[in-house]
Amino acid sequence: DAAPRLRLGAPPSGEHAIAMMRLLCQAQSTEAQESVLAAWEKLSADDEKVLCDEMSRTGIADQHFRASAQKRPGGPAILVYYSPQLVRSLTPDSASQALAILAEVYRRSRKLWPLTPLERLDDDARTVTVRIDQIKELKLEDIRAVYSDGNSWLLYKRNEREAVVECHPIDYLAELHTNGHQAAVLKLWRKRTGVAIGGPDSAQTSRRTSASATLSRGSLSLAGHSPDPSWSRLPTGVAREGGEAAAEPAEAAAEAEAERRRLEEAARAEAEKAAQEEEARVAAEEAAKEAERAAAAREEEGWAAAARAVAAKV
Repeated sequence: DAAPRLRLGAPPSGEHAIAMMRLLCQAQSTEAQESVLAAWEKLSADDEKVLCDEMSRTGIADQHFRASAQKRPGGPAILVYYSPQLVRSLTPDSASQALAILAEVYRRSRKLWPLTPLERLDDDARTVTVRIDQIKELKLEDIRAVYSDGNSWLLYKRNEREAVVECHPIDYLAELHTNGHQAAVLKLWRKRTGVAIGGPDSAQTSRRTSASATLSRGSLSLAGHSPDPSWSRLPTGVAREGGEAAAEPAEAAAEAEAERRRLEEAARAEAEKAAQEEEARVAAEEAAKEAERAAAAREEEGWAAAARAVAAKV
């Protein structure tokens, strides 16, 4: 009954229904909810699938929502602690990035806890908690700034029931692995829905790039203002104090911006490399576990066959 008043439309249905209803509950305010609805339409197919799958898991065997049939059953279910606060912090202005960040947290969490039939998990292992305390109230520029400073957002598995998102130097990932801990790099800089996670919108980027280009050429023509014609008519050797005073900060600003971009790209490349190494390690572990399970199944089948042969002789 409240849907028409809130301009949210009919209740959602289909595989995205549970994820959408949970996100709308987390957003709370009408303005934030409307921004979440609009942002959902811009999600990449991969992010949408992750949110649909992970937000509809219950951690209870054979339990499914009628509104969203689970195509890939299993667990453990992942509870992103402080997810509502993150959504409210980034909406309505950055709703697309809020959903993309949540999808990335769920995606990397599933790497730490591979999908397993719930029947194989103990009751207390069917739900895990991922805490995002450090990013729950940050704005996008603050999230992005971490990478340009040579750090990274790591999803660190504290134990079999809990993981936490923390800011650490990129090389700390290697230290965690050396000490036998599992961790993954959160790729919050990746572009989704045409907008870099944690980055400015395209208009802001265009304005910044345009301003930097103008400044780097040493031009005094900014925002449509033409330079003083008398500047070009000054005799050779006459001091141009006003122009130099304006040009020096401009050049310094352009150099600072170029250096910031260089450091950011280097940090992203290093984080990407660390993430790829982590994914390769996790894949190798999964392959080894699968081989062990196959060997165990063959051994069990062998014993069963032997038992049947003995029974037949008796």
